[in-house]
Amino acid sequence: MDEKPVWWCPNLRAVLANEEVVDLLKERNDSYVVAFRWLSIPVFFAGGALLAYAISSDLRSDGDGFNYLVSFTWTQVQGLFWLFLSYTFMLPSMALIYLQLKRERKAAK
Repeated sequence: MDEKPVWWCPNLRAVLANEEVVDLLKERNDSYVVAFRWLSIPVFFAGGALLAYAISSDLRSDGDGFNYLVSFTWTQVQGLFWLFLSYTFMLPSMALIYLQLKRERKAAK
């Protein structure tokens, strides 16, 4: 195996990659799939909570089905924003670590 992970092939005018680089790309792509599956969980629950709030507001006698009173403070809005933003950016790395540990445990058996 060549020491360089990626090299230039002038005859083909293309960059060729050895198996190690291809495996890393596949592993990274797999981690993104896992990360977005994990991201779908809090989004699903947030959407479900919003829908439950809307339905419970409509079932009350003073609910008209179109107007909802949701009051958030600036601090709460910032907290939710940074929570979801940081969670979204951290998830691919967390998923990659999870997949690597899973692979190492499987290899150790």
